[in-house]
Amino acid sequence: MNVDAARLAAYATLNRVLLRDAYANIAVKNELSALNPQDHRFAARLVYATLENLVAIDYRLSSWADYAKTPPKTITALRMGVCQLFYMDS
Repeated sequence: MNVDAARLAAYATLNRVLLRDAYANIAVKNELSALNPQDHRFAARLVYATLENLVAIDYRLSSWADYAKTPPKTITALRMGVCQLFYMDS
């Protein structure tokens, strides 16, 4: 299964912010700079929407995801998916 560049960049950015305590605006600038303008806008929107709705996303995931046993990078991918399903139109 191929994942597009925008989602991979958003995933890397979110991991940087959530797991390494990077500042979101700096991480977005660094990680997304190589993307074309359309992909850059989508990835930035995905990153910021995920962070903005993180508490609600984690609440939705908590009923079936075991945060203690699931690797943090997998949780990031799940958070991105929930964000796209519930908080974005694409």
